[in-house]
Amino acid sequence: MNQLEEKYISNCLSADELKQLRQTMGEHTDEQLAAALEARWEKDEVDTSTVEDDRLAVIRSRVDRRTGLNRRNSLWRKVWTWGQRAAVVMLPLLLAAALYLYRENATLQTDAIVVATAGGERATVTLPDGTRVMLNEQSRLSYDARSFNKSVRQLQFDGEGWFEVAKDADHPFSVGADGLAVQVLGTKFNLLARSSMPQAELSLEEGRVAFSAVASGERVVMQPNQHAVLDKQSGRIVVETLGDGMQDLKAWQRKEFVFRNVPLSTVIATLEKAYGVKFQVSSPSLLNDHFTGTMSSANINEDLEILERSYHMTATLSEGNVRLEK
Repeated sequence: MNQLEEKYISNCLSADELKQLRQTMGEHTDEQLAAALEARWEKDEVDTSTVEDDRLAVIRSRVDRRTGLNRRNSLWRKVWTWGQRAAVVMLPLLLAAALYLYRENATLQTDAIVVATAGGERATVTLPDGTRVMLNEQSRLSYDARSFNKSVRQLQFDGEGWFEVAKDADHPFSVGADGLAVQVLGTKFNLLARSSMPQAELSLEEGRVAFSAVASGERVVMQPNQHAVLDKQSGRIVVETLGDGMQDLKAWQRKEFVFRNVPLSTVIATLEKAYGVKFQVSSPSLLNDHFTGTMSSANINEDLEILERSYHMTATLSEGNVRLEK
């Protein structure tokens, strides 16, 4: 391109040579063209002292038009200005995003282990310390795998479960639930503590437990075959002796309902909740009769047969509705 440059400077280019020069310059980047021009001006030995300033201005203007430097520089200045303004706007957003990702990462690093059951489901889980927990339906148990059984054995609970806690005096076992706390060393107990219920119940079969109310700070140490009922709002705990009633409280493990001298209305309400059906009784006065017996919690047809025999009625199940009539 040097020969064409010399002719261009001497203003003696032919039309074809000018076209060739334009094509050659178009194949170079802006940075290459700028470097070439700068080098040309630096090594140019032409004496410009006699050249008029107007003539020099015309030459430089012509070079700028040919290379498009003025237009490109102006464009880059605009891009740089808008980039600075965008950075001011984007910086707070980037900081907020970084903070969100940090919190999400910290949450993921808690290593929480969760076991949950849905309606009609039951599950048995063995914890790292050997403790065995049987969960009733719609129950949830969680603990931190990093800290569990290191200094303490602590878990969170919602629902109903049967606990067989492994004995370990060096690592106290505790259960936290809505409005209550349970501390044990080694024992067997049934805990019913649903966040949707105003009361919580704990039944102790073996060992000793400390049952505490969050609202009042009341704390009772329970003995085997005792049953405690906690009123979450007042924080009051009432303890009674079960005798042979422990097996009734464990009926859900056998997929059974145990009713002892309760109104038929209570039986029907239990079955409606368990199976998602609606009962219609042709003789409403029967709802006040008391019922004692054991029913299945997994087979509604068996339960309806028991009601038919007990009350000499006919039970009809259709599209989620049960009709009892004589």
